[in-house]
Amino acid sequence: MAKMSDEACSIARALGVVGERWTLLILREACLGATARSRSAYRLTPAGRELQVVLSALQQWGDERLPRPEGPSMLRRVRGTDCPVHVGYLDDAGREVPFADVAVIPAG
Repeated sequence: MAKMSDEACSIARALGVVGERWTLLILREACLGATARSRSAYRLTPAGRELQVVLSALQQWGDERLPRPEGPSMLRRVRGTDCPVHVGYLDDAGREVPFADVAVIPAG
């Protein structure tokens, strides 16, 4: 299989923007509502807010694969119902697709 170039890979392009550890940690704090000093407050753009699902996926993976003895540091819940939620794959109809049933196929 031929190696995909970084320019063609959306993961590589995204990491070019958010690839540093501190960037993701700042995004985590901003998603939780934190701001910095008034002269340099963090204001999430719509694109920044959309990265919350990426942070949640990393958190979910860490909770499952690298658990703390005292349990997760954050819980994901549906507002108003307190029902647990998790990050996963959805089809076009909104139905969850099990991880084992997802094929990742090079687009060409």
